[in-house]
Order: sequence, then structure tokens, then C-alpha cells
Amino acid sequence: MSDFRSGLPVRLFDEDNLPYTEDNPLPVSLEESEGDEIHDYKVDEDVAAHGASPASHEYTVSTGKKLNLKKVLFAGSGRMKVELQVEDSVGSGTFVSKAVAFSSTAKLSDEINLDTPLNVEAGVKVKVIKTNLDNLAQNLYTTIIGVEK
Repeated sequence: MSDFRSGLPVRLFDEDNLPYTEDNPLPVSLEESEGDEIHDYKVDEDVAAHGASPASHEYTVSTGKKLNLKKVLFAGSGRMKVELQVEDSVGSGTFVSKAVAFSSTAKLSDEINLDTPLNVEAGVKVKVIKTNLDNLAQNLYTTIIGVEK
């Protein structure tokens, strides 16, 4: 097996140091995640241009659970800024920024992908602030993705 993008030969071997082949296939198992999958979607319509009035998308972690926050998807018809924040404690109303991302006219949708999920406690809010950086009002879309356990 080769990786044609790099030109380097790549091979995977099993615990007996035998290469994976049709006769020695790589074992794969699919497992359901433990917990409730969260896909919290929100659209904010006609968000004012030039950052005049940002919109926000909030998600509160369910009582008795913790959220493993994995990613935030975002899209719009023009340029936008997305800031991911997490409340510092239940009901405090004080948020700590965790990530910022931008879209461009060349890439109108993107994601904030957290390779190591953020662990958010029960009752704490996750906030995504959406700022329209374009010249016209536009609809801004976000989806907060994670697993509650």
C-alpha cells in the first residue's frame, strides 16, 4: 500500500509483523458512542453587516451530564468570524474564549475542530459568537457538536 501524495511507501502490520492484505485483513469494529450525541443547530437571519450586531448561539449542558465538545460547524453566504466561548462556572455569565475562526469568500463554511474535546460541566453554557464581516446582511449558521455523558 502506498501513499501517492507523499510518494513514500506505507504498510501496516499486525501483531505478528505480517502485512495486512486481502488474506490478512485489518480488523475494524464499529461501536456506538457512550452518551447522547449533541448536534445543536442554529440559524441567525439577516445579521447586520460589518460586525455591527453579532449574533450568538448558546447551548447549556444537561443536568447531571458532562459535554465532550468536539467541534463547531459554521457557514454563511459571506465572510464571518466565529468565536467559541465556555462559561467559567454554572450561571456566572462570564465566558472564556477557547477558539476563533474565520470564513472567507473562497471558503464560506468551515469548522472549529477540537482534536482534544473540551470537557464542559453540567449546567455550564457553551457560546458561539457569530460576527458578519461582509458588506451585506446575511444568515449565519452554526452547529455545536459533542457527546453528553
